[in-house]
Amino acid sequence: MKKFASIILSAVSAAAMLPFATGCTDVSGDGIDSIVWNGSQNIANTHYHNPVWEPDLNGGTVLKTTTGFIAIAPQVEWVNGLIYNAPALSSTNLMDWDFNNQAEAFPSLSQKEDSLVTDVAALYSRTVARTSYWLFYITKDAKTIRAAYASTGLGPYTDAGVVVDVAQTGDASLSCPSAINVTSKNYIFYTTPSGTYCQELTIRPASLPKLKGQRTLVAGPEFTDVQAFRMSKTDFYLFGTVKGAAGTEIHYARAEKIDGTYKGQDGHGILDGQSTGSLLVRASQTYADPQNLNGVFEASGDSLFVTFTATETAKPQLSSGKPRRPLFLYYAPRDEQGWFTTLLEPVKGWATPKFK
Repeated sequence: MKKFASIILSAVSAAAMLPFATGCTDVSGDGIDSIVWNGSQNIANTHYHNPVWEPDLNGGTVLKTTTGFIAIAPQVEWVNGLIYNAPALSSTNLMDWDFNNQAEAFPSLSQKEDSLVTDVAALYSRTVARTSYWLFYITKDAKTIRAAYASTGLGPYTDAGVVVDVAQTGDASLSCPSAINVTSKNYIFYTTPSGTYCQELTIRPASLPKLKGQRTLVAGPEFTDVQAFRMSKTDFYLFGTVKGAAGTEIHYARAEKIDGTYKGQDGHGILDGQSTGSLLVRASQTYADPQNLNGVFEASGDSLFVTFTATETAKPQLSSGKPRRPLFLYYAPRDEQGWFTTLLEPVKGWATPKFK
């Protein structure tokens, strides 16, 4: 098995933020010194700071839009007594996030307990005119996946109704929806007690999306909370949360088609319990339970960045008593065959390279 290098970012000396200069003192008496300027050594020019969003974004989604990026969380209580149902954040670079307007994706959604969003996924489908932005979300009863549409990534979103219902699927519960656009087709993924399924969606402007064909089981029950990513027409990644010996980890598998068969680097599939894929993100000394890989983004040179959440061991809860899982962004290098070469560990502090 390939040995992974581990990314652990150490604290950066304050001296690195100061400009560096060398000088030659004049000794001939003309009173002129020559100064050689080597340029600014400000670490912010080459690094960014993790976590990229605090205090929490677990169960949320991160999406590239036509003008930047959005992140939408489920129902959260970041401050004790102040509840947001699907708060929406914006960013121009994935590294800096704004919540200045305290926007909610569903400003008209009921604040009743059974209407609170527990899981949410975003989709941009450029072929759907006027309403290219879609959310797929689950409320507290975990019995249905609903859809909502908007003309901009930040909303406001209009509820379109129920897309997946346990009354039709026969599942005991539904969780962790995600969605992906592949050329002109759209697909939804969701987790059930028996595993994770993929199914094609037909999406029309401002209308309820319709399931097309039969759903396909793509991962066993050990591989949950999935996020799919298309690298090329014959190379798909599936990321998921897996329970390890020391808590949750993030694993991945690959396939030639969107609906599988997904396999880890060892060649075993993730359907029958033979494999839970290949490890990508594990806990660090300061952050436990990495999970909810909620975004994969292509940067220059076909390099990939991923976003996910993890729990700070020194401060695992919000003031409200709810779990506190900040959002991290990391570069994930790959080899020539497309397998990741670096084992990621979430750490607070400066990280490099920057997303470009």
